Order: sequence, then C-alpha cells, then structure tokens
Amino acid sequence: MSLRKTLVFFSACDCFAAVACFMNRYSLKQTVAPAIEPVTLDEAKAHLRVDTDDENAYITSLIAASRHMVEAYTQRQLITATFTAKFDDFPTGTASLPVPRTPLGSVSSVTYVDYNGVTQTLSSAIYEVISDDTEAYVVLKPSQVWPTVQSLKRQAVTVTFTAGYGNATTDVPEAARSAILMLVGNLFENREAVATGTIAVKVPFALEALLDSVSVQTV
Repeated sequence: MSLRKTLVFFSACDCFAAVACFMNRYSLKQTVAPAIEPVTLDEAKAHLRVDTDDENAYITSLIAASRHMVEAYTQRQLITATFTAKFDDFPTGTASLPVPRTPLGSVSSVTYVDYNGVTQTLSSAIYEVISDDTEAYVVLKPSQVWPTVQSLKRQAVTVTFTAGYGNATTDVPEAARSAILMLVGNLFENREAVATGTIAVKVPFALEALLDSVSVQTV
C-alpha cells in the first residue's frame, strides 16, 4: 500500500478501527432487502410541503438514498434485512468472529469450506452468538475450537444473519427517521452535485447530532 493510500486509509479509520479492518477483513452483502422504508412517502411529502403526486417517484428514490446514507454513517440496519458476511478464515485461537451489522436479529448459519474443499455447516454446539446494542459476535463455546478451512481459500467462511430494529417504521429510532427526512429535504432542494454560486458547507450540526445519537460508537 502506498504512503498516500495509507494516509487516506487511516484518515477514514481511527487506530483501533484500522487494526480491526486488517484483522477482520470481510465482505458484506444484503441478500434480502428490507420490506419497507423507515419513512413513508406521505411523511416525506409532508416534510417537503409537497401536495401533488407529480414527483412521487423522485421523492421515493430520495427516501431510499437517504436511508442508505444514514445506514452507512451509523453502521446500523434500520428495517430488518438479511445479510451474508464472508471471511477468509476463522479467527485464530479462541478469538471471536464479528457480525458486522447491528442491531443483530439472529445468526441463521455459519458455513465454511473445509480442507477438502467441501462446504460444511458449523454445528451450533460449537458456537454461540453474543450481542448488545453496538456489537455482535460469533464466539466459541467452552472447550471448542474453530475448524480448519481450505488452504488459501478466499471467503471460506460465511455468516448468514438478520439485522435491524424491526419490520415497522415505528421500530426505528426517531433520530434516524428525522435524519432521513432532513437528508430528503436537502436532496430535494439541491438536485445537482454542484450548485453554481454557492459555497459547500459541512453536514449541519443538527443532522450530525441526530446521526451520532444512533451511530455505533467505538472506544
């Protein structure tokens, strides 16, 4: 990694997060999307003071875009969805396997490619799941060990899980919903990437405060 790329990397992660990125490299894919958005079209239109239906499709797209931004910033899943997280290997020793999206619903399976190249399902007698509001891990039960995966196999371990506050808009923290509405309003009023004659400003304090109140906080 070049010095420039290294500096960019560490500007995006603090020291502890950077170490975690190297140690727990994974790919995350949403396999079942949330059934609804955390904010309804009617709520967004009321926030925008829009009375006609002419821009319903556009406003709907802004809700989805804003929800994605909130989830990316907070590292939270708002409405319940299903994910797969793929790791190159199990942790060393008795270390835990992180589940990279909260709040965790459940882990439905842990599969791996064994040393013969055959996909196996890890028995739940070997591991358990622990989680709280900000973190979730797959951990070994007492006297158990992680199995051996196929040598040099990339993404040999797959964790399938659900995450999210629930299936209803009312399950989502109001701070996250308010942040989505603020972003929808900003995107609705500013439809170009660059506005001629204006000066770019940072995220408004109110929006940042709303997002931070919901974000996963690392120490």
